[in-house]
Amino acid sequence: MFVLYEKVSPPIYPNGKADNSHFSEEGARAVAKRFADRLRELITAFPLDKK
Repeated sequence: MFVLYEKVSPPIYPNGKADNSHFSEEGARAVAKRFADRLRELITAFPLDKK
């Protein structure tokens, strides 16, 4: 879910690097989907349009 650099790439991290503060594209999409799904649930439970 997070960005992990292998030992070979990019060359500025010759020993690799675990970046636990930034999501990979796949991780960001997973978090965004979960957020959107939950938001849909809340909007359904508490509609803003009160007629």
